[in-house]
Amino acid sequence: MKAFVTGSTGFLGIHLLQELSREGWEIVAFHRKTSDLTELRGIPGVTFAEGDVLDRASLRRAMPGGVDAVFHAAASVGFLRPGGERDQYAVNRQGTVNATETALEKKARRFIHTSSVLTYDFSDGRRITEESRDTTRSGCAYAWSKLLADREVEKAVASGLDAVFLHPSAIFGAHDKATWSKMFREVQRGLHIPLAPPGAATVCHMRKVAQAHVGAFHRGRRGEHYVLGGPDATMMEIASEVARILGRPGPRAVVPALLFRLFGRIEYRISTLFGIDPMLTPSLADMLCETVLCDSSKAERELGYRPSSLREMLLDCHRWMVAAGMLPARPDVGPVAEPAPVGRCAGANRIRGLDGAGTPVGAGVEATASAPERN
Repeated sequence: MKAFVTGSTGFLGIHLLQELSREGWEIVAFHRKTSDLTELRGIPGVTFAEGDVLDRASLRRAMPGGVDAVFHAAASVGFLRPGGERDQYAVNRQGTVNATETALEKKARRFIHTSSVLTYDFSDGRRITEESRDTTRSGCAYAWSKLLADREVEKAVASGLDAVFLHPSAIFGAHDKATWSKMFREVQRGLHIPLAPPGAATVCHMRKVAQAHVGAFHRGRRGEHYVLGGPDATMMEIASEVARILGRPGPRAVVPALLFRLFGRIEYRISTLFGIDPMLTPSLADMLCETVLCDSSKAERELGYRPSSLREMLLDCHRWMVAAGMLPARPDVGPVAEPAPVGRCAGANRIRGLDGAGTPVGAGVEATASAPERN
């Protein structure tokens, strides 16, 4: 079996290469000229092809004809500074157009598209499923650009592409260089303001997300969407667990949403004025105040997806950061056993007053601005 992977040097891409290699695939890792290939060079079965998803000609040169699977993981992720959204739209939408058109031209057998749970609407507080309506948040560049990318893949499906869509929730795990790993660094350094944002989310483990991508090739149904979730947790619970792993003080209270949004905007303006990297962008401050819960039952039934516990995925991230020299070692942090199947844990049924079916039953951490990841 042969796979072509875009975004191969990113958070998901590295895990995908590892999982495909374990299955004995031949893998073409598509990467930009400036990408760091250090972590990829020791993975068996990987060859490299240089290019850019915005350069259609480079995709055509690199993608093998009749390839068994195209895993399209390249994206501009995160909540960028104002003014950075234009490139995000280009990479996420036009990059996907280029990838799908090339896959059709090269007669790829399957196209596995990495989307996001944020392409669904979560404004009514209900748990997201594959039947949820699309987001209407056109002001959120990341969510909207990923939704537009989904629609481009759907056009390609109508033209004959055999595609499967995967929608991960908030992802934790090893090889996280620029997203949630920043929470570890902030807690390790010491919280200047020991408060947490008021949001909550269903979280997932990147290793399991990568396994689900491979499962989607084998078992996913053409044109179907699969949400990938796991345990539910508040931002306070996530930050507190990170603090326990690090043996450092965690947040003591939750900031009201209005104050956190205001803090995010003031901190961003002051940091920008003095040429300092901001901890937050306005869009990230807004997102950390939201509650985004989802249900991955369909992926569990059809793809064999098995979520991890919150502690398992955080320990995975911590150990990788220690090995990479990003955090000091703690000898008292022992191995984590594979947990039992994850249900609605970490206070799921009290977040936003939801019952197990996602029906309403009742009415700090210093976050850093997520840098764009484009691979």
